This record gives sequence, structure tokens and C-alpha cells, in this order.
Amino acid sequence: MTAIPKAIDLQAGQAPGLPGVVLCWLRNASAGLLAEKHWPYPQRTALAPKRTAATRERSSGIRAWAKDQGVAVRNRGPVPASVIAQYEAATGGS
Repeated sequence: MTAIPKAIDLQAGQAPGLPGVVLCWLRNASAGLLAEKHWPYPQRTALAPKRTAATRERSSGIRAWAKDQGVAVRNRGPVPASVIAQYEAATGGS
């Protein structure tokens, strides 16, 4: 791990809290939490698949079907798996 020089610009009123912050940082650094794989930011290993127009249309179709059937479903967010299963059973999975 390479050293990265840092500067701290403190106002007079901020100085008393510095020792606690430094001790917390040192504890975390000694625990290995600042290893290269975590610095400066951890790498995201998996991203959610991008939503396409087709998936948005399918979701809105399922929501419309659910509302017509009297099933409570939110206007936003993921469609519950149980609602998708009901939709697929009723429409043959289309």
C-alpha cells in the first residue's frame, strides 16, 4: 500500500475533537480496513442489470393486470414475485 499524504485544515473550535477522530482512524487502519482494495472506494463487484424499455413495459403491464384483478400493487418499485406468479399463471406466462 502506498502512502498518500493528507492535509487537515482545522478551525480553532474543531481542534479539540481531532484526537478522537485520529484514534478512530488508526483503529480502523490497524484492523486492515484501509487496505488498497478499500481505498479510496471499494469496487462494486456486481451491478443490477439495466432496465430496458421491454422490462418497463412488462412491469407496467403486470401492474395494470394486478389492479384490474383487485390485487394491491405499488406504482413504483419492484413488482412482488407473488404478483408476477399470479400474472404468469393467469396469462400463460406472456
